[in-house]
Amino acid sequence: MRQRLAPLSGARAGQRYGVERILQNLYRILVVDHEPENVRRLTDWLRNDSFVVSTAADGPEALEKVRLETPDLILLDRALPTLSGEAVARELKQDSHLGMIPIIMLTNGGPMPAGDLLDQGADDLISDPNNIHEVRSRIRTMLKKRDVYLQLEQANQELKVANSRLQQLLVHDEKTSLLNYRAFSLRLQEEFRRARRYREFLSLMMLDLDHYKSVNDRYGHITGDEVLREFGRILTRNTRETDVVARYGGDEFIILLPATAGPAAFKLGERIRQAMESHRFDDTISVTSSQGIATFPVNPKILGHEDLVREADKALYLAKEAGRNRSVLDSHSIRGRD
Repeated sequence: MRQRLAPLSGARAGQRYGVERILQNLYRILVVDHEPENVRRLTDWLRNDSFVVSTAADGPEALEKVRLETPDLILLDRALPTLSGEAVARELKQDSHLGMIPIIMLTNGGPMPAGDLLDQGADDLISDPNNIHEVRSRIRTMLKKRDVYLQLEQANQELKVANSRLQQLLVHDEKTSLLNYRAFSLRLQEEFRRARRYREFLSLMMLDLDHYKSVNDRYGHITGDEVLREFGRILTRNTRETDVVARYGGDEFIILLPATAGPAAFKLGERIRQAMESHRFDDTISVTSSQGIATFPVNPKILGHEDLVREADKALYLAKEAGRNRSVLDSHSIRGRD
């Protein structure tokens, strides 16, 4: 009974992956040479090793074939007519996509200025293309290196995606994609320091969905979550780019309004309230909102950023107590430019 091999990981997996690709006829190799005999010999060898082979007789044809076929490896004669092998290699390496294809330069037994050719874009050299053992060894080694490189690139890309997703989770609320309170708190502290330093108005609005629990109880949490998301979109549409919108928690939201006095913030609160009053969620569900607003520095009780949140929360409580579906501007924050 044949023993089944256990899965490999890491470098061993990369090595086995490269060998399997060679054995499974998965590699495409472009042979670029103007001598028909050289092309025939290399093509026969490579096809006997189960590679898929295409050919080009000069530089312009080679560039066209590479762009059409995107081979896995290029065997490139240095002494091409019309466009030299070095010129072809340089042009390919300048392309952000095609420059990833490994190029093995064929020097056909001539002088081999290795350093110069490698500087021109070749990844490796074959000094004797008539030696089947050298050709096979160079090709297999280069393809294995290419596979390891591609795997590293894929791993790096996956890491970037994961880091981006992590950053998104750390800064944004998962349900609404608005800033979460932790990120908002940092912005609040920053904006409060700026307002205090330059003696500017800074308003803060606390918002709460009225009777939101009944939406969850009657229509379910999926519908309730969609109401939260749509409310977040309404807030974003009605605010400026300089305003900071966040989910405070549960069905409470918060908006920071730099350089905004109390009366102007109250007008925004009313615009949001009216938008919610006329909006229909899922075509039938109606949900209203209540807003509480406080402004620094006209409210003498606001000495720090936490006081600003506290005073806006008190105003929101008054809006709830007065019957909901209304905006309340903190009495100390009424003064200021309209």
